[in-house]
Amino acid sequence: MITARSHGLPLHLDLAASRFLEIRRTREPQPADFDHTFPALLARALSDLTADERHVLRSVSLLDAFDLDLATRAAGLTQQAPARRLTERPIVTENPYAPWPYHLHGAIRSAVTEADDHTDDSVWEPLAPPTRASSSEPQPGPDTPADALADLLAAIARRQHEHRERTAERLTTVLNTGLLSGELTELALYYRAKAHKDLARTGTALDGIRQVADADGRLAPRAHRGMASLARIQGDFPTALAAIPTLGWEGRHHRVLAHIRWPHDDIDRAIAAFEAARTKAEQHNAPGERAIAQTPLALVTAFTDPARADDELALALAHQYLAQLDQRATTLYAHIAALNRDAGTDHDVTDRATVLHTESTVAGLPWLTPLIQTALAFHHAARGAQDDLTATIDRLRQATANGDHAYYVDIAHFMGDLPQPTGSTTQWLDEAHTVRERWRALVTARQDHLRGTQ
Repeated sequence: MITARSHGLPLHLDLAASRFLEIRRTREPQPADFDHTFPALLARALSDLTADERHVLRSVSLLDAFDLDLATRAAGLTQQAPARRLTERPIVTENPYAPWPYHLHGAIRSAVTEADDHTDDSVWEPLAPPTRASSSEPQPGPDTPADALADLLAAIARRQHEHRERTAERLTTVLNTGLLSGELTELALYYRAKAHKDLARTGTALDGIRQVADADGRLAPRAHRGMASLARIQGDFPTALAAIPTLGWEGRHHRVLAHIRWPHDDIDRAIAAFEAARTKAEQHNAPGERAIAQTPLALVTAFTDPARADDELALALAHQYLAQLDQRATTLYAHIAALNRDAGTDHDVTDRATVLHTESTVAGLPWLTPLIQTALAFHHAARGAQDDLTATIDRLRQATANGDHAYYVDIAHFMGDLPQPTGSTTQWLDEAHTVRERWRALVTARQDHLRGTQ
């Protein structure tokens, strides 16, 4: 089985042998354990790594070569043992005569960096936060290029386990040293802009992401996607839509299009675009991106078809995809989808929304607040609870006072059969009254559904 599957690739044979030894520690290996393509075998081999080894692997995947000290510092660990164990795996090769003796096998590095290119997180998560010695003394900043690189990689690796404010601070400190090369500077600017975006600092995020796009380097496609998303966040849907033809797969054009369509309650086209994004992710063996596409697919499906949203085509599948990943924002997004599914029912929607708001705030993800409040608005509109809807709209208006996601205020008004709010700056693709009629019809359909289930 191993020989047939390897197609003569030596690394495949090495990984299979390594996995054979791992399995034999607990049971007798079976042929089915090795009936996998190289990417699938790679995923299983990575799953054999300890949490600290995965953490080191993710950090060094951005390096051409490394030694034990650099790998340990880049991962934010205090001991070299995980890095040393990783170098003993067949995925790492060694040149003892080189200044930086270790490097990842090319196929491994490509798979690892491809996974991070396609997702906000690593494909081999869950990843425990690195343990650092506690100290009340201020930590010195980097003073060599190697120190700056280690701090950059550590900041990126930790971002799912820290408040986004801390991530932005770490990356700013590294950038201010001026010790990073051009490509690494773009990497730091990109992830700092993502942190600012999550902190609802759209103007600051746009400045950073534009610098990355203008550099026209490896991260340019993702930067262009970020600019399209920021235009949509500011309610400029025509500008966001105009960017779609320039994005392609690397810019996640299907997913960007879906996020433009669903606020217009153009649900069918949004679902089709999210499904296309999921299919592309599967074709590119990008499980994180697949989860990122599936979760909003569940959210928009939950608006129109709560039964389908709960079956294998939507929410259940999203949770299945997320189970082996560490995507905090996407996981919270899935919980918001469940609010949409239960809108109008007595399934503790209001209390669950309060908990989600707290969790997203603690995580440094304030951009989720308008979406949570919009789900609540849908719930109150479906129940005909006008006072609760009015209070929710007030909170929604406060959450979008800086102009970001202000189109959710419009949507909440439309759901409640209220006129478009005075002073709205949303630039819709369709006439505002058309969008209003769609959202109101959605609420009416939910009310009809609820009466049919009583």
